[in-house]
Amino acid sequence: MNAVRNAKIEPYTAISIGGRNNIELLDFLIEEDSNLTPRKVDKSIVIYGGGKLGEMAKSFFDQLNIKVSYLVDQHAEDLQNKDVWKDISVNPPADVPSFVKENMLLVVCIVTVPLIPLKEDLQKAGWMDVAFFYDVCEAYRGHYPLNNGWMKPTLSKNDQDNIKRVFSTLDFESQRHYLQFIAWRKHRLELAGESSRINIHNRFFIPEIESVFTNNECFFDAGAHVGTVIDTFTKLVDGSFRTIIAVEPDIENLKALRQKVAQLHSSRISDCALGERNTTGEFEHGYGFSSQLSEGSRTFVTVKTIDSFKENITFLKLHLEGAELGALKGATKTIAQHRPIIAVTVYHNDEGLWEIPKFIMNLVTDYCFLFRVHCWAGTGAVFYAIPNERKKSLIN
Repeated sequence: MNAVRNAKIEPYTAISIGGRNNIELLDFLIEEDSNLTPRKVDKSIVIYGGGKLGEMAKSFFDQLNIKVSYLVDQHAEDLQNKDVWKDISVNPPADVPSFVKENMLLVVCIVTVPLIPLKEDLQKAGWMDVAFFYDVCEAYRGHYPLNNGWMKPTLSKNDQDNIKRVFSTLDFESQRHYLQFIAWRKHRLELAGESSRINIHNRFFIPEIESVFTNNECFFDAGAHVGTVIDTFTKLVDGSFRTIIAVEPDIENLKALRQKVAQLHSSRISDCALGERNTTGEFEHGYGFSSQLSEGSRTFVTVKTIDSFKENITFLKLHLEGAELGALKGATKTIAQHRPIIAVTVYHNDEGLWEIPKFIMNLVTDYCFLFRVHCWAGTGAVFYAIPNERKKSLIN
């Protein structure tokens, strides 16, 4: 305990946790305040990583009229001809001039590996100023609908008490993931040696979920985007399910989603947003993964409650860019009556720190609760709830 208590928390570092007690580590993380601040752009930009997050970063900077000078990627040769990078210099790490490393801001757009060791390696390679993309975008909250970079440097006594309550419901593996989630959001800290726990390939379909599937699922995909999760689901159940309901309000996403769903039996799309009540809402279209309900938008969409669908949902997946809690509040009757598996993203705002898990915990009985982080940088975190009768049916 003293070894944990006496440790000094430095942002953007990794701490070795060894065999330390989970409860001791939780106390250490939640009681110490931090001095985290977002990172504003004050020099020329270099993007590190040209995958989906790198492309999102390029769109983000373009929207803010912030010029990106370089893209650096191990697979630069494969990316040079992509339209998104056509106006900037694309280089492998070995070919970056020293004056670029010394004078420009390197924005890391990778969340599939531990970030602290990566940052240290980049600094050793000569990069003088390294920042993580979500820390940069957090400095421009309100200019672009992207909420993944939130920070929670101070926790109230109420926050701490509720985090402990959520923590106490989780098994050892889930507690470890929850600790990593808290460590990053509060301190930008990584728990060294935990990389083997994070599986970036099975978001929403961890083994505990997959093992209780039947051939009669009603899969409600809230925030269906372009149908990638639906694709995975249909493969896991071998194409055998009762129905799929895909909810996606974004105009651009709907084009690809309709093509996907048209190929499936017993499936349909609803182009509404989801919330606590049936109404209309301001919605930002055209931002891909980040399209969302957003106050101040000039476009409106229909907002429905999940209860208003009147469906016998057996698997409820919610990925709504920050609107998850409202959607859950509009699903209380459905959840109470039909007791679905629930998988809900909790990383888009600080409601996911404990409010979303607590809401579900208070709503249902005789459920198993799990927590997993599926990417680094505090993203990809999902809270799972599985009705215990599902697991019992496997045994019987």
